Amino acid sequence: MIRLFWITLTIFSFLVQASSGQGSSHKVVIQFTNGTDTTQQKALTNQLINLRTHWPDASIEVVTYNQGIDYLTPATTRHLEQIQELKRKGVR
Repeated sequence: MIRLFWITLTIFSFLVQASSGQGSSHKVVIQFTNGTDTTQQKALTNQLINLRTHWPDASIEVVTYNQGIDYLTPATTRHLEQIQELKRKGVR
């Protein structure tokens, strides 16, 4: 009887693990406030590219305020092409 219990528990555990991975998605929010530092702009751009590459189904949002707005402003950013490409790939 105890053997049947352990077998049932093991099968149930495998089923729960298998079903928990389906339908789950990653949600990533990145805050950026120092858009005047071009090194940090480049680092953020690379992080976003890596996230999109390795988690293509993840929901990614970038929140900027203060000087971080310079990162998204076409006149002040050095990464306009990459930002536009990331936007086309679903980064908000």
